[in-house]
Amino acid sequence: MSQNKHIPLLQVSNLGATIRNRKYLFFHKKIDILKNISFTLEQNQTLVLIGDAGSGKSTLLKILNNPYISHTGEILVHGKPLRDYERRDRISFIQLLSSDYENAVNPHKRVNFILEQPLKLNTDYSAVQRDYRVDQMLEYVGLSSTIKYNYPGFLTSNQLLRLAFARALIMEPEILLVDSNIEKLDAQLRSHCLNLLMDCQQEKKTALIICLNDIGLIKHIADNILVLSHGNQEDYGNAKFIISKPEKEITKRLIQDYNNEYRIRPER
Repeated sequence: MSQNKHIPLLQVSNLGATIRNRKYLFFHKKIDILKNISFTLEQNQTLVLIGDAGSGKSTLLKILNNPYISHTGEILVHGKPLRDYERRDRISFIQLLSSDYENAVNPHKRVNFILEQPLKLNTDYSAVQRDYRVDQMLEYVGLSSTIKYNYPGFLTSNQLLRLAFARALIMEPEILLVDSNIEKLDAQLRSHCLNLLMDCQQEKKTALIICLNDIGLIKHIADNILVLSHGNQEDYGNAKFIISKPEKEITKRLIQDYNNEYRIRPER
């Protein structure tokens, strides 16, 4: 009797994307910005993306967040193509925390509208339930419920980042994509953000795909690492093994660069 085949939460196979180079008037050359990206992600796992600027990390996250961006290959969630799900299902599967969090929300809408709108469009919650959920989410990210009557322009950078977290988490996604420079935040806010991510995993079993440079943080939170260079997948596997015994030259160089940047001595 054959056993049922395990189906991962997320399976990406041979993902690719191209853009047209419009340098020449009559000849538009296609340029690969992602090529043959393949990995799996399980519930409660953390996949860290590392690579130089322009390596394709943000592009990969954008395509995962919006499968209607032109691409090749497959993106399966629970074994089914992500494109085939209804919008309200997709939005509950995957959410993106953008690196441009200060400009990621509509400046002409109050905080309560920004947080309530996804619930209004994608759930059957009543107005009272939506309002309660907004208050609950603001408290969860460390903001007062009174802030919901403010416009984003009146919020500090610290508060805007917390608001971005609240908006990304309010639909309780199974997968959270984090394209934010957490390492560049001040120590208190960085610690709060990391605690939020860890709480999501412990309480909701949320899976994370996150861009990080700090090897200390990567060692602390990563299950697997995916190394990108010029849109190509150069390395992929267990985080502890790759960091302690990198085999690919690009991986060795990135780890050394990150060690130098964050002044972390490699483990012996």
